[in-house]
Amino acid sequence: MRNILIFIALLITCVVTMAQSYLPTLTDGNRWEIRKPMGMGQFLDYVYVVKCDTLIGDKLYKPAILASTSGILGYYREDTLEQKVYKWNPAAENEEAIIDYSLNAGDSMELAGYSITIDSIAYKTYMGRERKFLYFGSIQAFIEGVGHSFYGIHDFGGYQLIMSFEEAADTCSLSTGFTDTYSGGIHVYPNPTESILKITGINNRHGLLTILNYSGQVVQTEKASANVNIAHLAPGIYFLKIEGAPQTYKVIKL
Repeated sequence: MRNILIFIALLITCVVTMAQSYLPTLTDGNRWEIRKPMGMGQFLDYVYVVKCDTLIGDKLYKPAILASTSGILGYYREDTLEQKVYKWNPAAENEEAIIDYSLNAGDSMELAGYSITIDSIAYKTYMGRERKFLYFGSIQAFIEGVGHSFYGIHDFGGYQLIMSFEEAADTCSLSTGFTDTYSGGIHVYPNPTESILKITGINNRHGLLTILNYSGQVVQTEKASANVNIAHLAPGIYFLKIEGAPQTYKVIKL
């Protein structure tokens, strides 16, 4: 009987240890594959990865990089002690929490301008690891080490998460802020987008903004500004030129 009790105690200890062992989300090389249904049995699939550190202010962030174009979707930081993931907002020059794995059932947080409340918590095996699931909003969840159950860490809008997996990252060197990543300090995001392109780093020396399609035809021209609406353009690859900027930016319209 004593041996049985010892075995049960050890088993409970192992389960609790597994549940409490935190799995980080922003590990160099972590990748997410997402899919958007387009109707008539058609889909758009994208893969993005986080790797290498970028110093913004006094904190280190990792860029989320679209695998097909090497375009940067955004910058993210994880506090493993708080068990939170933050996204840098270049327009407001601050960060906002987008995932909080430390929440308990009944706790709330702000997510994309809305208040969400955790309905329940469970521990399940997902992608070969025991992970904490924090359920909210009927069918949504934060999945420890993965992010949001719909899209991971970067919200494309209308996509579903297919898989998340770890992969060895390339050798990294530290970048310092947006200037090292975007020539001239201009940051164009989100990319891909369905409607609004946000542009930071625009100033008085920048003139007209021109968008060309893949064939090189001009499809849109306007004065360079912080917000550019491309909702009317057909899905595809476009090239953004800004008068006074030293480079052309590749943009994907969803």
